[in-house]
Amino acid sequence: MQSKNRKAPTQLAGLKSVTWLVIMLLQFSLVVGCNSTQVSTTLPPVPTVAESNEQSETSFGFIFEYGTCSTNVLDTFKAEYIQDRSIYEPSITISLALSVEQMKEIRQKTYAIGLPQYPAVYVIPTPLDGAMSKITPAPHYKLTVVDGETITTVSWVDDITQPTAPEADRLRELFEMIVKMIDEHPDFKKLPKLPFGCA
Repeated sequence: MQSKNRKAPTQLAGLKSVTWLVIMLLQFSLVVGCNSTQVSTTLPPVPTVAESNEQSETSFGFIFEYGTCSTNVLDTFKAEYIQDRSIYEPSITISLALSVEQMKEIRQKTYAIGLPQYPAVYVIPTPLDGAMSKITPAPHYKLTVVDGETITTVSWVDDITQPTAPEADRLRELFEMIVKMIDEHPDFKKLPKLPFGCA
């Protein structure tokens, strides 16, 4: 009987130890769970649609090459304009930056006309009978647009006056818009006049 009485306290002590261990494990899991919740709330917030649009606009830029007998270049990434003075004079390079509003207007226009859907080399579709009116020398254009991770390049020699096409008219509107912005820029107006026409 005495031996049984000695074992009972030992078993009771073991049960208390197991119970205490279970309680400690539960407390530890609760602490870890709370800590993980706190960590997740410190993650940066997801950008809103407006913030995403703003980031896209800041990454928008283009290189525009155009001319008739020469090729002028506006590079908005460098805020630089190169005027081709034909074969008679060396070209002139100046600083020229379009305004934020002008860049937004051009970006919106590229979306409005669906520029990314144009082929890399655009040509007006000609009628089956081959009847058309052409001009020479003809204005030529090359526009390379970078908008975020999207790069679009469209080249065009606008030598066909008739027949025309809606896609051609929309492309002319975009190019004429950019050329007008360049021509009206104060820095462009400081350039010396070109003394010669086409050679």
